[in-house]
Amino acid sequence: YTLFISVKIHKKYIIIIKTIMFNKQLNDLGRKIEDEILPTINKYYSSDFKRNENNIFDVFDFRDEENNIIVEVKGRRIKSTEYKDTIITAHKITEGLKALDLGYQVFFVFVFTDKTYEIELKEDTNWKCMITGSNSIEHYLIPLEDMTEINIK
Repeated sequence: YTLFISVKIHKKYIIIIKTIMFNKQLNDLGRKIEDEILPTINKYYSSDFKRNENNIFDVFDFRDEENNIIVEVKGRRIKSTEYKDTIITAHKITEGLKALDLGYQVFFVFVFTDKTYEIELKEDTNWKCMITGSNSIEHYLIPLEDMTEINIK
């Protein structure tokens, strides 16, 4: 998604217009990464994850309703050693905490160019939050040192 903000003055009022554009190319890349990692996460979590095919704007990528597990996959176009933290939008964390209240386990899987890591969201998770990213919105910074490498072939 790309966020555009324009400011217009109409008479004595300032009108701020926020437009979010859908980035098909980035969505297609994310979908490719998700499809490639699906057999690995099915094996790793001993699950049979399903994607919500009817809603591309679903907050989470995969669910296993039988085992009450949700996985959100985030593809990264860098090596895992590039930064000490990786980011995820605050909205994903908020929705993940709601899912915990409904009895789900929630995992975030980060697919870097060299390795894949996972981390479980817990009720007492305490990650640093800041405004960052290409759309300048709230993101949580997740330390890679707190993650577990997924190493299944």
